[in-house]
Amino acid sequence: MICATMKKSMMTEKHELLCIGNAMVDVFAEADEAFLDSAGLTGMVQHISGKKMDALLEALEKNGSLKKTSGGGAANLAKIAGLLGLSPIFTGSSGIEAKDPYAALFAGELRGAGLVLKLKETEESQGRCLVVKTPDGKTRIAASPGASLAFDAADLDENLFETVSLIVLDGYMLGRDALVRRVMELARSGSKTLALDLGAPFQARSFGEEIRSFCAEQPLILFMNEEEAAAFAGSPEEAAGAAGGDTVTVVKRAEKGVLVFYRDEKINVPTEAAALSDPTGAGDAFAAAFLAAFIRGRSLEECAALGNRCAGRIIGIPGTNISAGKLEDLKAELFRQ
Repeated sequence: MICATMKKSMMTEKHELLCIGNAMVDVFAEADEAFLDSAGLTGMVQHISGKKMDALLEALEKNGSLKKTSGGGAANLAKIAGLLGLSPIFTGSSGIEAKDPYAALFAGELRGAGLVLKLKETEESQGRCLVVKTPDGKTRIAASPGASLAFDAADLDENLFETVSLIVLDGYMLGRDALVRRVMELARSGSKTLALDLGAPFQARSFGEEIRSFCAEQPLILFMNEEEAAAFAGSPEEAAGAAGGDTVTVVKRAEKGVLVFYRDEKINVPTEAAALSDPTGAGDAFAAAFLAAFIRGRSLEECAALGNRCAGRIIGIPGTNISAGKLEDLKAELFRQ
């Protein structure tokens, strides 16, 4: 059973999903630690300037090929939802498509997945996230958000909220108070379901109080992994308690499967074990399939099961760089009456 706000039919709108997030390109490379140290990429995760990203990518490309694909949590979710047969809208801030090859790559991949794009273009370079694997199997990540940071409340096309039934907000937007507050207001006034993925443990720690207040104001679908649950409140059970019973709290636990909490329900949905050679984008793919099933009125257990299967298709490939054919069976299952 789903609360009254979430019971409203979600298949009568022109577009099922409005995804609001950072327009990024994920870049995958391999390099040894000596090279990365000399390039100044010393932390496991760090933010760097656009110029430093340009120089780093140029140096990496000389040493080997780079794999590039559209990225950003909400954009990944929208892309996979599109490949599953939904009609999503993505909105955010981007570089100028006609000038910036990374902006063109981002827009091209999302349009290819069937998305409608509502992008604010700026002179800033396209946001990029570099994921580098070292010979010992470790990963270093550098992010240069670039143009994606330019999107705020004034850039929201409020008419978009009238055309969809479910709104997805990227957790990495949580620092933009005016934007987040306006999204919440528009979702609530239109009786739209709102989904939020916490994105990272530091997000859960830094914005825990705000997230709790959002859950108190209106029911959410709240996605997190185990680390994020621990940062938010402790155990998955404590995280669900902090979110409140009217929120659907979904805790992704990799090979251990998924826990879903709603009111007095606790649903444990196992998954098949998979080698985590590259989990980038798998959580976003899970959320895309979960929400696609949710929109079509499936039970929470069915939503989580489809999410697990979809995430399994992403593990081991660069980001969400997957063809529609690889998801065709899940799409058929989703649309089967």
